[in-house]
Amino acid sequence: MNKNFDEVQGKARDLIRWHAELDRGGPPMHQILDAVDGDFSGQYRQHLIDQVRAQLLEVSAHGHSVARTEREIATVEDPSIMVFFQLTGRSVFQQEGMAAAPLRPGDYTVTTTDTPYVWHHSPGDFAIFSMRFPESFIEVPGRALRSVTGQTLSSSTPLGRHVSPFVSSIARDAELLRGPLGARVARNLIDLMATGVAELVQRQENERPAPLLTVVTKYIDRNLADPSLSASAVAAGCHISARYLQMLFQEQGTTVTDFIRGRRLALCRQDLADPALRATPIGEIARLRGYPDQTYFARLFRRAYDVSPREWRAHAATARSVPTQPGEPSLTGILDAPPSTPLLGH
Repeated sequence: MNKNFDEVQGKARDLIRWHAELDRGGPPMHQILDAVDGDFSGQYRQHLIDQVRAQLLEVSAHGHSVARTEREIATVEDPSIMVFFQLTGRSVFQQEGMAAAPLRPGDYTVTTTDTPYVWHHSPGDFAIFSMRFPESFIEVPGRALRSVTGQTLSSSTPLGRHVSPFVSSIARDAELLRGPLGARVARNLIDLMATGVAELVQRQENERPAPLLTVVTKYIDRNLADPSLSASAVAAGCHISARYLQMLFQEQGTTVTDFIRGRRLALCRQDLADPALRATPIGEIARLRGYPDQTYFARLFRRAYDVSPREWRAHAATARSVPTQPGEPSLTGILDAPPSTPLLGH
């Protein structure tokens, strides 16, 4: 069974067993706080799509809450981004240090695996679609992202009105998320959700560097193919000093160089696993992402992922989507670490 493109399914009739089922084979994501005895039924389908874990949960239960505490966070080696999308039903997401975020159908919220929170689920039927992926997959650096985590991204905004039906249709169509082709779909979902996050970052009145930081990261993404892209080139292109640019990224816990390298390698990895680009030479993929020297690119890629670009492409090409039945080994904990920068289960 291929660990980079896989699918697992499960179900339970008891809330305690439900969370054990979701966590089987790995560290727990949550602890249950105030479960009420009564009828319960839940089923889930989880897709592992290279470095993305996408999961659909469908539950019928009494009202209950789950919490991610320091105990669960202590098991995290590489923090990842988590997106929780409310398909049906209602809930309230309460991240530590943030106001409560009510989630209605079509709304979503973003958090990270190293952040405590409590999630209150209303009684009745509900469905949640979640995604978990490395921070290097989006253009918003870590600390800017953390300034807006735990907030409601509403389906009533102009962007939300487009995101909501798209995510809902993808979440319920298992075929679209299977195998390497699912990586393209997952990338589109992440880009859409990340756009909503970037908009929220720009609206933060107390985060003055955030709008400029968004301009800078978008400039970097537009110019990744340019091998001469450097801190000085970015500063000149964004009409700011190189010193101020470095300060912006230092506030995010990284550097301009590390951010550029992380984005390039993450995108190269996605391209190499993309069936639509299977006929494109590895050197051409590297060149289009800003690495004209294929030997240098291969060295960086192996250092980041412990596998060569050729080996990774062959591995992705032979991936098969074989649903795992209840009782078979879990996929929890096998996500690879991202390059340079720090990186859904339930």
